[in-house]
Amino acid sequence: DIQVAEYNYTATAAQTTFIGLDDNKRSLRYATGKVEVYLNGVILDPKVDYTATSGTSIVLTIPAAVNDVLQIIALPDFLSTSQSYKDYRYSFVGNGGVTTITGNDSDGNTLNYKVGALKVFNNGILMSPDTDYTAIDGANVNFTTALDSSDRIEVQAFEQSSQRPSYEDVKVTAGIYIG
Repeated sequence: DIQVAEYNYTATAAQTTFIGLDDNKRSLRYATGKVEVYLNGVILDPKVDYTATSGTSIVLTIPAAVNDVLQIIALPDFLSTSQSYKDYRYSFVGNGGVTTITGNDSDGNTLNYKVGALKVFNNGILMSPDTDYTAIDGANVNFTTALDSSDRIEVQAFEQSSQRPSYEDVKVTAGIYIG
């Protein structure tokens, strides 16, 4: 099983550093590089929006407003020799009118994934594979709606579909998808 820890903080005015006890009295701890940070439900980009290098604090690039909610998901830290969990991240900037991303991302990494073992975000919002995109060949992600030139796409690819963390996915029988 993949065990994750969740920390929730309610921001004070212009707060940039989140450290210590969260709203539920849990002390923030994470392994460097094994963290996802959300502000008011939108995933933040670790290259742009925050710094997470100490293992005990998150520092935002732009201060949070009073009562903003910062959610921190600490992913498990497996030994480097472990093959049981790998998380590959790819970042793309949308081209107006394009519906497919493929090839090299903004860091020069070639998009590669196992079918069913990925999460796709557009501007920090988790996209639904049921309605927002298809990813069926391991090398392309096809969106149902064309991308804007300002869209930022992040693809998280995992070694196996069973290792894709699903803690933020909730589907109910009425067909509502909450990410």
